[in-house]
Amino acid sequence: MYIGVIVEQSLSNRDVLNDIKIIERNIVDADNWIETKVTVTKEQIYNISKFICDGWYMHFWSGRNVLVIFRDKVFELNYDNKDTWKEAVEYGISVGIKREQLDFPIE
Repeated sequence: MYIGVIVEQSLSNRDVLNDIKIIERNIVDADNWIETKVTVTKEQIYNISKFICDGWYMHFWSGRNVLVIFRDKVFELNYDNKDTWKEAVEYGISVGIKREQLDFPIE
């Protein structure tokens, strides 16, 4: 199982959340974004990736293993080995995400 936080506004279809376990929901910042903390399987992560809007990404972690997902693209990396981050960061920048937003924090 993986843990992650989904900004609901980043999804083209929020119904995908109906099939995953939600831990908590929070409204954040002045834009009233809804952040939803979830636990998901790897299969569910690949399904969610189909509904991410352009210019967004999500990441999920299990221990130090991290899955970074963009619309229809998934990268697997090791949190402690920054060399494994390179492709995900480069791809994120190529689709318009700022480098400083590609930090993939885990708990």
